[in-house]
Amino acid sequence: MDYVRLTKPRSVLLLLVAALAGMVVARPEVPPVHLILETLLAGALAAGGANALNCYLDRDLDRQMRRTTGRPLPSGKLLPGRALLFGLTLSAVSVTIFALGVNWLSAALAACGIFYYVVVYTLWLKRASHWNVVIGGQLFSKSLRGLTVYKLELLGVEGFFMSALLLLLPFVILYVLIVVLPPWPDREAKLEAAEALPTPK
Repeated sequence: MDYVRLTKPRSVLLLLVAALAGMVVARPEVPPVHLILETLLAGALAAGGANALNCYLDRDLDRQMRRTTGRPLPSGKLLPGRALLFGLTLSAVSVTIFALGVNWLSAALAACGIFYYVVVYTLWLKRASHWNVVIGGQLFSKSLRGLTVYKLELLGVEGFFMSALLLLLPFVILYVLIVVLPPWPDREAKLEAAEALPTPK
């Protein structure tokens, strides 16, 4: 169960919805079932692997925030080395499934998406700017991957449209959390978690 928690399954589900939407708009007909299953399986492994690597790299920050101290690595339920191996294995299997079962462009997008989330977002943006969620939380690679399952094209009207919609998603979420919803009991804990991130000098 602790390994499952490393993958952050709720966020994986959101990314799979984005990938499935990309497949649906790529062609007017319904995608073949085997192609849907292969894409969603590989996509889940890619997202889960990237999340596991994120947990491994963020274990120092997670120890500082009440919201995340109960995660498998800060709580000591899993060894960091095992989490690292788990994340790398899921990522490698994902790219392999995309390459052998779908197409090479989807595999390349999966590899780029994992790199972007682990290196650009986790190692750089998250430690450099409070805008990391807006910039680094972009889900465009998932929707584009769904599009490229059918056609080996990276750009197009559908890709740009879905990327723009998903880029706006973090702003919508922030608006709902700050303006629409009433104050929640652990608001102070949430603020403390945000303030725990280092600011650029």
